[in-house]
Amino acid sequence: MSDSDSTTEPPTISEFFDLTHDAGTIEKSFVADNTTEKYIKGLINFQIWLYFHHREVLEEDVITKMEIEESLDKVENVRPKKKSRYVRKKMRQNDDDYLNMKNLRALCKKMLESVKAPAYEGDIRHRSPIRLTGENSLTYEIIRQYMMLKKKVVLLDKDCVDDYAKSNKNENQVGEEHMHDEKVKVLVQQSISSYQHIRSFIKYLYRATGVSCPLEISNKLSTFIAGKKG
Repeated sequence: MSDSDSTTEPPTISEFFDLTHDAGTIEKSFVADNTTEKYIKGLINFQIWLYFHHREVLEEDVITKMEIEESLDKVENVRPKKKSRYVRKKMRQNDDDYLNMKNLRALCKKMLESVKAPAYEGDIRHRSPIRLTGENSLTYEIIRQYMMLKKKVVLLDKDCVDDYAKSNKNENQVGEEHMHDEKVKVLVQQSISSYQHIRSFIKYLYRATGVSCPLEISNKLSTFIAGKKG
């Protein structure tokens, strides 16, 4: 029998040191690790905001766990620390000051990092702390409300503010309460990149859970951001 007629048995997997990834890892690697971290951080803020303002879109067991961690944070935040009385008083009065809630943030981080697609074909559960399908699921209106909160304060010359207000038919008048060191404290929208980041981490959540982002949400987010560019 000639060499051309001979057959060679395929090598077995055990012959190799396997550095390949399993299917689940490949499916989860549609974005770079550092980008995923940014998305998770944005989603943490978003989930906590939903907890305070739109609990209906959070899973019931998620709300229960978040209530426990919020209670722990409230206890820790009122303990005497090396902070002024004013700061401690402000932390007690402002329940929405979730940036100081370390326990709540840690819980949300763990939940969001554990997000997985359905476990098997036909499984409709999305394993996200935020409802993405069915009744009381996330809507564009809720996302838009969150996006509209993204504002910042800049200091501008009074003449500049007056001219801008006049050209945009804004009848508000600059008062003493708006002044700071002969400048006007002006509230403006964040940069376009801030809104694009929100859109990105929302779409990331849908992709990570294996749920298709509703066309209405996708299209309206694009329209919203395009309007901000105008």
